[in-house]
Amino acid sequence: MSETETLSQADADTAPVITVALTVVPAISNDIPKGFLSNRTGDYHYKFNPDSVHVVQCGTVITYQLTDCDTTRFTMADLYGTDFRTELSPPTISSCGSQISVTHRNKRKGLITVFVNVIDRESGIVQCDPQMTNDPPPGGF
Repeated sequence: MSETETLSQADADTAPVITVALTVVPAISNDIPKGFLSNRTGDYHYKFNPDSVHVVQCGTVITYQLTDCDTTRFTMADLYGTDFRTELSPPTISSCGSQISVTHRNKRKGLITVFVNVIDRESGIVQCDPQMTNDPPPGGF
């Protein structure tokens, strides 16, 4: 598989999947609820469950899904990462806007910086910062 190819449909059907719940809430006070992080502006709190993703298989699909928040107010906008050329596929957003997914090729060990952008229909974009690490299996692809 070249660096720019994506998985075939047969491979995608058997690919491991990691689903990560994302909860986003407006900040009501400076107190951050237990288990939540604050975005850079402090206007929102968010949490991921699990709080970090560690990929060990090639072709793993990672899906971030909005949960425990108002999905009429919040929708997925985009996912930015430091390594779309070699490790991550371009993101796909579900038709309802509650999920965003990428495929992780897992060709080399490392930490990938990722931002999940969520749209708040009342005030704009919320940047959430999940943790993503990976260890390729011996032999890789």
